[in-house]
Amino acid sequence: MNSVAELSQEDKLSIIKIDAEKSRRHYLDYCHYTDRNYQSPPHIRYLISKLEALERGDIKRLMIFMPPRNGKSETVSRKFPSWYLGRNPDHNVILSSYAYSLARGFSKDNRDMIESRIYKTVFPIATKDDSRAVNDWDIADHRGGMLTAGVGGSITGYGANLFIIDDPFKDHKEAESQLIRENVWQWYRSVVLTRLEPNAKLILIMTRWHRDDLAGRILAEDKDWEIVNFPALAETDDILQRKEGLALWPERFPEPVLLDTKKKVGSRVWNALYQQHPMDAESQQFKRDWFQMYTTLPKEQFKLRRGGGIDTATSKETSADNMAMVDVVVDSHGFLYVDDVFCEKVTVSTFAKHVSNQHACKGYANIKLEQNNAGEAIKQRIDEVGRDEKTYPPVITEQTSTDKMVRAMGFQHLVENGTLKFRSSNSKIAELIEHLINFDGKGGDVDDDVDALGFAIKAVLGGEEGGMYSLGIDIMPRRN
Repeated sequence: MNSVAELSQEDKLSIIKIDAEKSRRHYLDYCHYTDRNYQSPPHIRYLISKLEALERGDIKRLMIFMPPRNGKSETVSRKFPSWYLGRNPDHNVILSSYAYSLARGFSKDNRDMIESRIYKTVFPIATKDDSRAVNDWDIADHRGGMLTAGVGGSITGYGANLFIIDDPFKDHKEAESQLIRENVWQWYRSVVLTRLEPNAKLILIMTRWHRDDLAGRILAEDKDWEIVNFPALAETDDILQRKEGLALWPERFPEPVLLDTKKKVGSRVWNALYQQHPMDAESQQFKRDWFQMYTTLPKEQFKLRRGGGIDTATSKETSADNMAMVDVVVDSHGFLYVDDVFCEKVTVSTFAKHVSNQHACKGYANIKLEQNNAGEAIKQRIDEVGRDEKTYPPVITEQTSTDKMVRAMGFQHLVENGTLKFRSSNSKIAELIEHLINFDGKGGDVDDDVDALGFAIKAVLGGEEGGMYSLGIDIMPRRN
């Protein structure tokens, strides 16, 4: 067979024409034709078959649940609108995401594709010269185009023949917020549904962080949705007919890598982000058999780093109230050790003297507490005592915007995978463990030392407020 270099110009043009015609008819061919680096493992081929069925009108509503970095946004949001508009140039596409910038980027990719030379060999359309903004562009000599918006934003004067929602929640913190879930639901009802043209198609891509998320609420009212669910590790009745436990994309993420990820991120993140099984925050967060104990700290005195976390009563009164302080030590290998707990009803002055004395004896790298009215008052008193006693505890207040449950979820995986260990033969630490096992985030006597533990971990590791502490582990992969 002749090589491409030996073909005549007429033969080359003939091949291009055949490939372009295949691309016009079939979305999989289009993806490979316009992007030579595009990969199409079995789950992507299955997804593409559903997208083609949606374009034909055989499917009107499509939900897609997939692990990160497995090609969902690349296939659905970055490429599909340009193919869809090539076949339906009088249709309008609206794409929304939790971040307007993300949706805008998808829109730019589709606009740039339509304006490319290779696209013109497939579809004879172009963008309007005077209407080609990145977030809002139209097809020349047709009624169609594309508009993008952030989830929660208004969309006026624009109907959709295809509406794509690519992840309405940024992360688990947003999904755990009842207020944000309600806002997203109201946006879906008042904006998304009111923008749909007759016979419009709707695609929802998301991570199932919570049973009461957008997908959960929609399915409670409307069962007429096609659902594509690809768990990272196959389960029973797998839609790809994988054997149980086999990886979704073994060439990229083989089973040992996924099992290691499962251990690192913990069951909650794994089940939601990788298996698409939401676990409500009200479920038990910490299981008794997760807790690993230790008797003495590692013998590397000069490499250990100690942090303290404080949870205070909300009152600024000087009368006795609950005060909690937890010590966490991190070693050179990244293991964490709950080394001491103070949780008593004491006055602010008594507690300030305790913190001062503890710092004089142990030497904290940082001590963190919540930045609220009580926290500022207590920090001020600790600073005063520290100056008087010349101990100068390094107390830092931090603004929080999440509730106790979300903050506890941020270190749940560290308990589950054994990174966070607890000193044995310490009655206060034993009480903390019981509080963690019974923790529901609804307030009461079991909250004080639990929240203090979260601040202590942050004191030695840092990290985003309410986020998950990873010790360098990529537990929240970039979206794909």
